[in-house]
Amino acid sequence: MDTVTSLKNWQWLALLNGLPIIPFGIVNYFCFGTVPETVQWLSNVEKDFLTEILLTDVYMANNEPESNNCFSWHQFYRDANTSIMQRGHIISGGAVSVALIVTYIQRACLKKENNRRNHLSLVEHKREESVEEPCDWVIINCL
Repeated sequence: MDTVTSLKNWQWLALLNGLPIIPFGIVNYFCFGTVPETVQWLSNVEKDFLTEILLTDVYMANNEPESNNCFSWHQFYRDANTSIMQRGHIISGGAVSVALIVTYIQRACLKKENNRRNHLSLVEHKREESVEEPCDWVIINCL
């Protein structure tokens, strides 16, 4: 497959994995309804049963006997595990924040180092070139 339309093997793999989902999504959009009352392939008893389950779930999530809200924090944090979930989200958010901050610091340092190396004199460049670094043994083969 490498020679067909000059795409690499991994590009063909991604293309062949992604293409079937497009017609599948179109068929799902037109064939399946968004609420149980609109689908044709369920009996009336099944439609009523599913509607009751969905309404009960919304009311339980909101902790209210009746609710017109489409969003509630109770849908994310149930009473039984509120503190555990919130603690997990805080820890995850902190880890992501630290990773982003470290990435930006590293980017700024690398920009500064590249700028320094771009403005070296010929003598300084030769001296930098002669320094043995631990990462110099790696041979990078870019095709």
